[in-house]
Amino acid sequence: MKFPDVSVTPPVLSNGQYSIGGVLLGSGQTWAVQSADGLDLTKVRSQDTPRPLDDGEFVGLDYLSGRDITLTLHSQLGTDAAMRAAFTALQAQMIPPNDGTDESWLWFQRAGAPLYVVGVRSRQYRLKSEMKLSSIKIAQPVILMHATSAYVYGPSQAQTVQVPGVAAGFRFNLSFNLSFGGGGSVGIINATNTGLKPARGVYTFTGPILDPTITNTSLSGNPSMTYNGPMAAGDRVVIDTDTEAPSAIYYTAGSNVGVSVLQQFSGTPFWLQVGANQLAFTSQDSAPTAGTCEVLFAPPTPIAL
Repeated sequence: MKFPDVSVTPPVLSNGQYSIGGVLLGSGQTWAVQSADGLDLTKVRSQDTPRPLDDGEFVGLDYLSGRDITLTLHSQLGTDAAMRAAFTALQAQMIPPNDGTDESWLWFQRAGAPLYVVGVRSRQYRLKSEMKLSSIKIAQPVILMHATSAYVYGPSQAQTVQVPGVAAGFRFNLSFNLSFGGGGSVGIINATNTGLKPARGVYTFTGPILDPTITNTSLSGNPSMTYNGPMAAGDRVVIDTDTEAPSAIYYTAGSNVGVSVLQQFSGTPFWLQVGANQLAFTSQDSAPTAGTCEVLFAPPTPIAL
């Protein structure tokens, strides 16, 4: 997952402001942002190949790379103590993570746009001029961060639905030919992706439930994903579609240690198309159940200028 969980509280920023690890940068802050590079379209990884015996190229696949983000900062504080405090807070965010892979959330606000976020790791931190720092207390750090994601994201969204139960019956106008099996009851989530690319969601089934299934009825063919098996109360299966091959991890109630259950996973993994998506949650339970499905996603965009 390349976007924050909804449990992460985003900062409140003004236009032209940034936040990383709780350190605010930009307009009205200790650190002004002189320039920000790397938030436009990332480099395209083209796989076109030259025609060896003809003009032109054979068409290959085009994908976006990760991105390098460079912030050039500026601050002028009157005392050594004030400058040292500002440096200490900033430098703490520039240290590589202990596990070598964990990304920090870089938040930023653009005029007329939603609050954006991207996961980053620090790659370089330097001063443009130490002479200015020692003589007139002007500091101009340059920080380089790398994001493995090609996108920046709008606010994360999560919706949870329960299978209504046999007695409730269908609760929406059926406009597609789909057999739900079991008791035939359906829980509906309407998820709107306001980004510019399909959103790769995370789906969490929570028991008690039998053979839970989530189906995107807005896509051709009604693709669905199913965990085949019974789940006890409080057990979770988390399906993450933001991987080369979607992962399915089972967590027993009260535990944060999961095991892969791909062997019990079936169906066709899907992404959330740009615009409206209607998701149907079903199970094979013959009686009403308290089992739920949570859909977590964030709208992705390749350019945030």
